[in-house]
Amino acid sequence: MTQPKSETMQNNGWKLLFVGSLLFILSGALSLIYEIAWFRRLQLTLGVSAYAIGAVVVAFMLGLALGSKWAGRVGFIRRHPLYAYALMELLIGVHAALFPYLIQLTEQSYILLHPLVSDWGNGAVIALRFVLALAVLLPPTLLMGATLPTLSQALVRTNQDLASRTGLLYALNTFGAVVGTFVAGFYLLEHYGIKGTLNIAMLGNLLVAGIAALLAYWIGNTGDAACEGAEHTEETAATRQSPTATLDWQTSSPYVFIVIALIVSGLTSMAAQIVWTRALIFFIHNSTYAYSAVLAVYLLGLALGTSGSGWLIQRVKSAGVVFALLLTLGAFSLLGAIAIYRTVPDWIPSLWGTATTLIKTGTTEDPRMLVETWGGSLRLIFGVTIGVVFLPAVLQGALFPFALKLGNRGRSSVVETVGTLYFWNTLGSVVGTLLGTFALVPLLGTRGALLFPSAVLAILAALAWIRFVKKYLCWLMAPAVLLAWVMLMGVAAPKDFYKNLFAERYGPVTWFSEGMAETVAICTYPNGGSWIQFSDGRGASGTVSHKGGWLYAHLPLLLHPAPKTAAVICFGTGNTLGAASRHPLDKLVGIELANEVVKASPIFKTTNYDPANNPKVTIQIEDGRNFMLTTKDKYDVITEEPPLIHTAGVVNLYSSDFYQLCSTRLTDDGIMAVWLATWELEKPEVQMLVRSFLDAFPYAQVWDCQHFREWVLIGSKQPLKVDLDRLKDRLANPAYADDLKSLGITSPADFLALQLKDRSWMVDFAEAMPAVTDDRTVVDFVSPRRARANFGLGETTTGGLAAVAPEKGALSAELQLRGFDRIYMERKADYSLVTNYGAYAEDAFKKSVQDKQALRDNQWIRQCVQNSIAQAFQLLQAGRSEEALLVFEKAREIVPRGAHARLYAGTAIVYFKQGNEAKSKEAFGRAIMMDPSADLVRYAQQILTGKAKLPDSPPAKR
Repeated sequence: MTQPKSETMQNNGWKLLFVGSLLFILSGALSLIYEIAWFRRLQLTLGVSAYAIGAVVVAFMLGLALGSKWAGRVGFIRRHPLYAYALMELLIGVHAALFPYLIQLTEQSYILLHPLVSDWGNGAVIALRFVLALAVLLPPTLLMGATLPTLSQALVRTNQDLASRTGLLYALNTFGAVVGTFVAGFYLLEHYGIKGTLNIAMLGNLLVAGIAALLAYWIGNTGDAACEGAEHTEETAATRQSPTATLDWQTSSPYVFIVIALIVSGLTSMAAQIVWTRALIFFIHNSTYAYSAVLAVYLLGLALGTSGSGWLIQRVKSAGVVFALLLTLGAFSLLGAIAIYRTVPDWIPSLWGTATTLIKTGTTEDPRMLVETWGGSLRLIFGVTIGVVFLPAVLQGALFPFALKLGNRGRSSVVETVGTLYFWNTLGSVVGTLLGTFALVPLLGTRGALLFPSAVLAILAALAWIRFVKKYLCWLMAPAVLLAWVMLMGVAAPKDFYKNLFAERYGPVTWFSEGMAETVAICTYPNGGSWIQFSDGRGASGTVSHKGGWLYAHLPLLLHPAPKTAAVICFGTGNTLGAASRHPLDKLVGIELANEVVKASPIFKTTNYDPANNPKVTIQIEDGRNFMLTTKDKYDVITEEPPLIHTAGVVNLYSSDFYQLCSTRLTDDGIMAVWLATWELEKPEVQMLVRSFLDAFPYAQVWDCQHFREWVLIGSKQPLKVDLDRLKDRLANPAYADDLKSLGITSPADFLALQLKDRSWMVDFAEAMPAVTDDRTVVDFVSPRRARANFGLGETTTGGLAAVAPEKGALSAELQLRGFDRIYMERKADYSLVTNYGAYAEDAFKKSVQDKQALRDNQWIRQCVQNSIAQAFQLLQAGRSEEALLVFEKAREIVPRGAHARLYAGTAIVYFKQGNEAKSKEAFGRAIMMDPSADLVRYAQQILTGKAKLPDSPPAKR
């Protein structure tokens, strides 16, 4: 005898719920993998400015909102939800397969349309970005937004189950999103690139679609869930006919209020996420892992809140009272998050089980924080993020199931009910994205922006108490919530607390401004110098580092025979752009992402020549890549000095694709100059970056910089030509001769002595390493895991957390000299650059260059030796004598034999500390034979003869 259909469906209900839940977890993971990959690729086309990112995020969220609303209007979804869900997942996979072609079309459209709309103002450009982002993202996000109401239609069996089961689905989907964030951000993009990641996600969609279709075939039709026409205990027939028929909130349907609450909840949640991400990177820096961590923690909180709320909703008598309570707790948790955030420096050490405090560079103390490993860095990043935003995320996630229960009018299909309510919630997220990206920080500052979501939730909570609690009590609770919030606001978020964090970490703040893209502070260091500091814990440069900026401008401009146009990418303190303005150029453009950075530049006018107020200089507020993508101009010189490569997004200015783009924007004899900080990288990353440069420029060289382990890469499409007579005249130009003199450049020989290596060396050095490409960057994922890059936690020299703490075992062999550091001791000037010696005798000139290179060699050799001695003695103090010996051994392999005396003396001291008298005497014997007068040799002799104690630190260099 055949079972009735309803009985069959009931028997299969739990199987359906189980399998459907597993599918939705995987679907959530795939959605976040797509989101991260899409955003990463769209930023290459539409830009990484706040305007561009905001346009993309708004387009994404709007697609989700429209999809949820659309789902409730499609009859096929109501009748065949599982088949519809399978089709949605299939179409998302098809979009992934087509995405490479769609993005090419988008980029071509953007390049074509940008010049047409840019004359209409920045608003028109933002609109163009939004339209193009929406065109690419609307089809898949529309489908993604429809999946929750569609699966709810399939899995919700009764009206009473709607809130709990839909909440469960929402939670499981969000748990999957957490997994997707980790998988994409910590593995897939590094190893497979954007295209490979999308292909893997596409296969996942095909799998989900296939299983869903088989499930639909196995289970049969599961549409028209029992919510239609079901009795709803919290509504009367009258209010079902007209939910807004009365203005008495305590007797009318809660539907209108719930819609408003869902909009506000989505708004505050998204705005809080955006603003908190910006605030948190002050402590956790802004590596690609930091952004993934913040997103993962926030999503995990939402998922846990939603799942817990789904369980709770079946066990409470008054959903309205609990909803009001959750809103209240959410408002105060956001206040508490601010209070916790302010005390991060005090409780960070507990993550390491040590009493050491976060010591600030702005003081005279040593800036050390015990971050010993990459794992320690992750512990800090996740620990800080969880400590600050996890509880607010949990409470905000808990709102959705209660909103579903209270907003369910019981007269619509499940897909329509869920789709409509989810639409309003997501629409609120769109508004929150707009506010969080474009408005809150510029209008209210970081303090006000962090308070805003809390204040709005507090107001909504007060209204909820009025709406859902019996008379008299509600008029006590509502004002109590608002009064308590006002009283606690001043305690949790004192005035200027954010500005004071800069002062505590970096030193006295002399200038402070908060804009849409960046918060900028000018701080005074103990040495009297001023530095520009950013909201991600990064310091660009300051009054004591201006010479490097000067060189990045003068070097390529002097290499070019007659430059007339130049572009400087990344403003910083304006030193590079200002130095370029000293040259007789017809056109000079500076490209900077954040307007606040430009506003700060007059403070450094003694070294940057105030380019922001120079009528001959044009400053474009845009990211450098997007500027080069859309400009039709060509330049004789393009020079760039981006932030450190471990910083999220910066690697896009070091890819072979970007260099090739710049090559198309150079004149035929144009020159590209790129600052490369090798000190934060290990050999494989430097090799990949060099390969990227070589792939774009057939003629390339490596030139010296003013700072140790920093290179200037020079590339061109044609061989460079240097006329020594003309160069001599140009070096004497009074507009910038004093700049050059301070750099040690007064003659053509001084200038040519700056060259380190030619293209042939670069080719041999890069070997067979792959280039950094837009699709697969790799370096930005690898470098934050290196101790040299402080494990992605910023720059110690400008206030970042120190990644090395020898007393705790953090200083390791990877911080030793690297083999390619020999580049400073084996300089090779490329005399083929010289096309005319003029008044100079060729042999005499070459001899002069070699002599000046030898002087520079000796300077770097002394620094290498001293750095190695300092490092070895730190290890010796930490009881790690074997590693100290390795440091000395590595240094002897790299520096010339003539500099080994002090290294052998240090080796003798280490052996003496170990009690190995024979080897100590042997090492000391070698040292004294090489240079008996060296300071460390004489010091070692005193130790070995008992006339001095073992040192606490190495003797100062003489």
